[in-house]
Amino acid sequence: MAPIMLSLTALGPLVRPTQGETPPAPEPVRYVDPATVGPGFIGFVLFMFLVVAVFVLWRSMNKQLAKIDFEEPEDAPRPANAPFGPNDGPVSGEGVSP
Repeated sequence: MAPIMLSLTALGPLVRPTQGETPPAPEPVRYVDPATVGPGFIGFVLFMFLVVAVFVLWRSMNKQLAKIDFEEPEDAPRPANAPFGPNDGPVSGEGVSP
């Protein structure tokens, strides 16, 4: 049985302690204070990448919109007494000649 004991002692902390030994103390849990933690350099780089990407997309959109050429239809001349829209006509017959 001696070879088994040597192999168990070689494992060290991986072996459960026997009755006479005390277990090693666990390491304390280290909490991070949220007030002192920031995004860091990686967060800054990602933020600047997003700013540059939005700027490039904005300029590209402006160039594409500038290329659009459309002709507005010319309005036909209206008679002098014709209303412009459903609410722009004379009110209660004022200004309308029979």
